[in-house]
Amino acid sequence: MWNKQKVEYLALKLLEEVGYTAGCDKEISEILDDKLKNLSSNLTDKEKSVVENKLFEFIEDYKSEMCFETEEDNHYDHEPIYFDEKIRDLWCSAVRNKQIVEIIYNSTTSGETKRLVDPYKTRSPFCEGFCHLRNEVRKFRFDRFVDIKITDKNFIKPDNY
Repeated sequence: MWNKQKVEYLALKLLEEVGYTAGCDKEISEILDDKLKNLSSNLTDKEKSVVENKLFEFIEDYKSEMCFETEEDNHYDHEPIYFDEKIRDLWCSAVRNKQIVEIIYNSTTSGETKRLVDPYKTRSPFCEGFCHLRNEVRKFRFDRFVDIKITDKNFIKPDNY
């Protein structure tokens, strides 16, 4: 049975998981830390375990939807690639919602092209999806996106992907 304290504790644990202190000033961070400690002390070990399990479930669902790969799978040995995070955020939103995106992509081989893409995966600074122009799954670099728009069209991700 969920109650207000467990829900608040879960919310703060999620914030902690995504590193809320990085973007907060010290005063806000301290308030959130105090609130988390207070909630933790008022919950039983069993209640905290239920929350931790739900937290793990949320994180795994998010990773699954975003298709993040582990660092061990990183085959790219490169200098940092800088890109507009708004472009990545729009891509990630489209991955989560299974919406086709329209991009203008500046390829090193074919120059600027307009493409419709079913976004499948995100591993910044790279992403992967089915490119309607090339009729195959392609890898893209966020720093080569000129523009991105989420369409109102949805796609179905293949089971074998």
